[in-house]
Amino acid sequence: MSITVMWGESKRLEDFLIDTGASRTIFGTMAAVELLRGDYFLIDFDRDPQRVDVGGIGGRVRCVPRQFDLSFRTETGEPFELRAPILIPEMVDAPDGRPARHAPSLLGRDLLGGGALTLVWRLPAELQFSNMPSGVEL
Repeated sequence: MSITVMWGESKRLEDFLIDTGASRTIFGTMAAVELLRGDYFLIDFDRDPQRVDVGGIGGRVRCVPRQFDLSFRTETGEPFELRAPILIPEMVDAPDGRPARHAPSLLGRDLLGGGALTLVWRLPAELQFSNMPSGVEL
């Protein structure tokens, strides 16, 4: 889902993956750096009083929430604007010193729960399952 995210005078159209398993919305690290620019490097991930440690498939990461202005379109095409906290993750390197892979931005239940999300998905007319055991009917 593409959402326009604003931080002061900075604006970014960010693609968020919808993650119903995530309790909080989080920016991808590189997206946060690009939007916040120099403000990102002023964040004290050690001592920020609002720091949250987040765990998931990629391991644990320290994050801090910040308020952002968000803008997206409703199902009728009308713009909808919202001010909401989004977690900003700390940039960390892999244990062997190589730059870590950066996770994508995730839209979590904190924002998803404030509205209704409609998923429209249709199976193709001829769907082939090559790895299904023989004799299994769908």
